[in-house]
Amino acid sequence: MRIYTLTSLGKKLARSVSNPDSPAYRVVHFLDQMGHSTTEQIAEYCGISPRQAATILGSLKRRKVVAEVSGAPV
Repeated sequence: MRIYTLTSLGKKLARSVSNPDSPAYRVVHFLDQMGHSTTEQIAEYCGISPRQAATILGSLKRRKVVAEVSGAPV
């Protein structure tokens, strides 16, 4: 299970008033509200498939907008 959170750059981006209504910005907005979340939770909230959410999160991670949080193995 992968858990994502916003970086400091992501937090600044989430508070920008000129964000377009796109799936990527909905992901950023959701993470800003929740603090951290899994891919499945993000997909459910944003109304997209888990595969599309994973693609968006990968793109945001490469741009250093989100970071993957390491957790203890379950």
